[in-house]
Amino acid sequence: MLEKPSRSYVTGSNWGLACNSIHFIDFHEWLTNSKLVEVDISGLENIWFESKRKGNFEVFGEIKCVFSDNSEMTLNVTKEGRESYLISLDNLEHGNNYLINEMENNLKIDGDDIYLGDMKFQSQETGKIIDKIINKGHCDLPTLVESIETHNIFIRSLLVAWSRFKKVEEDTLPIT
Repeated sequence: MLEKPSRSYVTGSNWGLACNSIHFIDFHEWLTNSKLVEVDISGLENIWFESKRKGNFEVFGEIKCVFSDNSEMTLNVTKEGRESYLISLDNLEHGNNYLINEMENNLKIDGDDIYLGDMKFQSQETGKIIDKIINKGHCDLPTLVESIETHNIFIRSLLVAWSRFKKVEEDTLPIT
């Protein structure tokens, strides 16, 4: 049984911190049944660069998040090496560690391989989610209001870093 994490970490190289962090934040919120309350961008580099999608930008560095249950998440991306990331979930109360490596289809609990196999792409799950909404009137995804609240906190924080880079106060954040 997965214990609620006190801390989670997403670390790796070249995985798109600005555009992908929100997915990991959503995952942490779901695991902990908590809400994002604070984002610390002081660990971001002050160099933004054009991403794979023209007109959009990315940044390297570290983002720290605090949630309503006092759990924490650190997202750290470097430009060294090939695209990769690891998700580490720690439960400090019980001393458990879960290490998820999606790129290698691997889950380890306290160092032991628990799951080796195919992790499904979102496109493989979308039909099931739609069926659940149609048949039951709901699904396990966040509501639009919940998603907007989380996105607002995250995007406003990144907008500070983007404005600092541009040396002018911006009101639009060009990320995907």
